[in-house]
Amino acid sequence: DVVGTGMVVPAGKAGKDAAGHGEVLDDAVPFVYQSCPQSRAALSASLRRFSAAQKGLALSRMAKSFAVSLDPGKNTELLRGLLGAALEFVEDGAAESAVGIEDVLEMAPTMHKIGVDAQAAPQLIAWARGIVERLAAQSSISTQDIVLSKLILTIFPTSDFRHQIVTPLLATLASHLITAEYHAFSDVATGIFVAALLADAAAPVHRVCGEVVSFASRVVAASKGSCCAAAKRGKGHREVSHFGSDAWARVPCKAKKDAGMLRFADVEKDEATKKVWGRVLASALGLVGSIEESVRESENAGARAILSPALNSLRLLGETHTCGSPLVKRAVALASSIATTISTIESARKPLSLYMRKPVAPKLLNPRLTTQSDFRRKAELDDVRRLRNKVRKEQRGAAREQRKDSSIIAKQKWAQEVSRNEARATKNKEDMQFLENQQATYKHQAQKKNRLIGKW
Repeated sequence: DVVGTGMVVPAGKAGKDAAGHGEVLDDAVPFVYQSCPQSRAALSASLRRFSAAQKGLALSRMAKSFAVSLDPGKNTELLRGLLGAALEFVEDGAAESAVGIEDVLEMAPTMHKIGVDAQAAPQLIAWARGIVERLAAQSSISTQDIVLSKLILTIFPTSDFRHQIVTPLLATLASHLITAEYHAFSDVATGIFVAALLADAAAPVHRVCGEVVSFASRVVAASKGSCCAAAKRGKGHREVSHFGSDAWARVPCKAKKDAGMLRFADVEKDEATKKVWGRVLASALGLVGSIEESVRESENAGARAILSPALNSLRLLGETHTCGSPLVKRAVALASSIATTISTIESARKPLSLYMRKPVAPKLLNPRLTTQSDFRRKAELDDVRRLRNKVRKEQRGAAREQRKDSSIIAKQKWAQEVSRNEARATKNKEDMQFLENQQATYKHQAQKKNRLIGKW
């Protein structure tokens, strides 16, 4: 047992984890936890030797070991305490540079599941709202703020209920990105990651953040530098307004291959080499590329207004550097792609007309499948519904037969009434005929008697 953690480490094959945290076991994460950490110190002691993937796996197994279904009364409180400890662990670890973006991406799904299972949404909302309010009151963004913002954007959906968390956070990050002053490498590197957060939040719905476009364009424009002969000659290019001193942004012209994207560990560096500055430019080009892709997929009618600042900066970078650097070639190719996107979208634009274009059918999405099915409950409901429908069908059939019987009985009664009326009329006619015959006979006899007695 590891002292103070309450977890059992099984024996396994030794090896070094991907993050380089020392000798750990491939199966170092226990399958079952005997105690649930309720404080930041206890959770940190349980996770201190793990890589990012192992931290996410360990937190997931902690939550499963104390699932609400095992003991609803007790485990609900334990999971809420574990969630609070995890939030403190991420917040304090980010301040000490012990927790990064990779850790957040691995731990966030389990933290969201704990919040749902333990009904701890108010706890998560209160914590996230405190972070957003603190960011709004600050004048700059730190690496801790980037990690916490990434955690909030991963746990909460972009269209959160009544826009209480994500929308204020995105507005705050955009405000910091466009109003901050960039003089040192750490300022620019932090801005790159803030812009990436805003771009990732807008990408799923094919929207564009104007602050990201402006920042990426400024980074590309400031990278024109003077590190090759073509740039030194100037060729009469107009100066582009940029931030800070242009001595910090030099395109690595002699590099034979791309240095890759900017890493989160580079943000802490006080001074950066040309290779690291190449990563900054590569990341800025990546942001511009993602924005161009969103505009192309959504066929945004304002493509020229959105992409023109980036297109001008890319063209200026390609014209001032003719040394064949991989980054310069990438910038030139991206500028060509943006120009093609703008022309393609504008060529598809048509004048407004009424009843000329057929409505476009909405895109049909694949059904969302889940492993948790309530088939049994649906089957029971289907049986009840089937019996209820059968009863109603029989009731309708009985009412229909009753209406038919009533109609037949009414017809029979009417026929009997007509027959009785006809018999009564015949009898009345015979009686009246008899009375008339009697009266005629009486009158004839009276007249005969009067003639015999001489009475006229």
